[in-house]
Amino acid sequence: MNKNIAIEHKKKHKTPVQSVTKLSKENQNELLKAMKIGFYMDFHRKGLLTDEQLEMLIAMQDKPVEKDAQKLN
Repeated sequence: MNKNIAIEHKKKHKTPVQSVTKLSKENQNELLKAMKIGFYMDFHRKGLLTDEQLEMLIAMQDKPVEKDAQKLN
């Protein structure tokens, strides 16, 4: 982090500047999968998806995206 930015941060905030942790590609994919499922469940709760649609969307999350994309080529 740029020292000037850190100094300005310290002047404005009492909390220390924290470094950003990078996620591995696998962890990024798992986080994205969990977020998607959370959205699908919320849509279902709001009545925007049927039980069958919810199950189908969740099941689709277990399939690797890369393999599906290769099938299209």
